Amino acid sequence: MAQRGNVVRSKGRFSVVEMVKTYLDGKREVIGYVITGPGADSTWLYGSIEEAVAAVDELDDGYRPTPGPGF
Repeated sequence: MAQRGNVVRSKGRFSVVEMVKTYLDGKREVIGYVITGPGADSTWLYGSIEEAVAAVDELDDGYRPTPGPGF
């Protein structure tokens, strides 16, 4: 079963997180990367860290917080 591992990169409000598969003998294998943060699809699995970081850059560049009360 795959589970979230370490955060490997953060930019603004977004993070790239390892998806790790753990075997019965205790061996761990990184099977991909997910992005967490506002508007990110955390169900999408990126095959390389480079792809995930590029997606984070796009998300962070396009992220504009919605003004709250009093703005």
